[in-house]
Amino acid sequence: MRKGLDMEQPASYGAVQSLHDTTCLEMRVVTSFRLAAIAGKAGQDPTALIARRLGSYSLSNQLSLIVSAIGDAWPDNFMLSRPCCPQLSFDEVTVIAMLRSAGTGNRAAFDELLHDMLPEETRDFLYGLFGRFTAELGTGPRTATA
Repeated sequence: MRKGLDMEQPASYGAVQSLHDTTCLEMRVVTSFRLAAIAGKAGQDPTALIARRLGSYSLSNQLSLIVSAIGDAWPDNFMLSRPCCPQLSFDEVTVIAMLRSAGTGNRAAFDELLHDMLPEETRDFLYGLFGRFTAELGTGPRTATA
């Protein structure tokens, strides 16, 4: 299994159908989404669990923002597979494609992925969230800082 996001892979996600088709980092992100959903249903805060899985509280908080934004923006209920299931839902596959395209700075692929589903301002917002998230994961494009 590969470590980190494979930035050489295209943003296309047709071949990704199982956690076995993802990188270790992508797998941790998907399972973090699943943990967030389980904790939310149980009325618990998943921050510490997700921070351990992703490596920092900052990443955990960023993922929480992404989960919330997707929950607000998605036209239908966001579907997740059961925690023990290696099979990915269509929405989980879409998140992986969003990670890959934002992680490579490929805005065109990100927009193409979501243009039939979400308005431009929502895509802009999500691209920004995913861009910051992948940059902190160490997989996204770097921006110059003063």
